[in-house]
This record gives sequence, structure tokens and C-alpha cells, in this order.
Amino acid sequence: MNLYLAPLLSLILAHVLGDFVLQRNAVVEGKRAADRWAYLEHGGVHLACLFGCLLAFSPETLDRGSDYVVLALLAAVHLGIDAAKSTNAPDDAMTEGPWRFVIDQILHLCTLGVTAHLLVGPALDDELLHGWWVSHRWAALVLILGYTTIVIAAGYLNAVILDPIAARLESEESAAGVAASNVEPTPDSGDDQSLSLIHI
Repeated sequence: MNLYLAPLLSLILAHVLGDFVLQRNAVVEGKRAADRWAYLEHGGVHLACLFGCLLAFSPETLDRGSDYVVLALLAAVHLGIDAAKSTNAPDDAMTEGPWRFVIDQILHLCTLGVTAHLLVGPALDDELLHGWWVSHRWAALVLILGYTTIVIAAGYLNAVILDPIAARLESEESAAGVAASNVEPTPDSGDDQSLSLIHI
């Protein structure tokens, strides 16, 4: 894998893990309420994912002390983007519309790209001078398209499919509860006889 793509993919994996897989619902609600502890937890998890993914898949990019500062700054910028998104956000995440989410993810992707560039350093500039973009533009296209499809499109498609099902199930449960409350219990003669036999 080339010099730039390995750290970029590692950073994107860390972002997906920290933002979607490992982020608790309580943290999401806490960020909406401007709870600093929610932001601290999210930042800590995100930073741990960044270090873990880079150490596992692109350890050569962490050979300078400044690289750790860059990752800490990336986590701080990530929290800043999240805070800007959560400002005046609707109470229900599903009613905020897709554009807020799309813009949020685009900003995160841009910061990941800049971070990967900073981690690679001057060696990347040398590759760019020799036609890196021409050689790897199709890989970049597949990467961006795959990320967009999986994270953005699949998430909203999942909501479109599951929300009507959840609403129908909820209405059926409500109807069943009303029907059950309208049924009057009838005495069971068999139970009465068994009780009388026990008393005898």
C-alpha cells in the first residue's frame, strides 16, 4: 500500500469506530446537552482509536514526537466539529435532516486527509510531484465512494426501512394493550373447585 493511503485508511477506520461503533447513546445525548463529560469521553475514545488503528496498520507514521501532537489536535478539532453540529440541533437526531450529517462527515474527512498529509510529511510531496494523483485517483474514488455509501447512504436507508416497521409494531402493541384492558376477567369454576378441595 502506498505511503499516503495506509495512514488515511487507518484514520478513517478510527473515525468510523469512534463515531459510530463505540459511541454510546448517552454520549450522543450528552453532547446535545453540552455536557463536557460526554465530550471528554468521546474525545478519549476517538483518540484511543486513532492511536490503535495507526499502530496496528501504519506504525511507521508515528516515528516522530510531533505525530502524537498532530493526533491530539485532530481529536480536538473533531470535538469542535461535533460541538458546532450539536449547537441548536433538534432533540431527535432523525429529524435533523441529512445535510447536517453530510456536512459533518465531509468536514471530518477533510481533517483526516490533512492529518494523513501531516503524518507522512515531505515524502508525500515528493510522491505528488511524480504523479501520485494520476496513479491513485481510482483508488481514491473507490475509497470516497465506499465511505459515502456505507456510512451515509446505508445509515439513512436503514432508518427509512426500520422506522415504518417500528411505528407499525408500536401501534399494534398499543392496540393490543387497549383491547386487553377492555376484556373483563371471568371466574374460573375449575379453580374455585380446586380451592374448595384444598380447604376440605
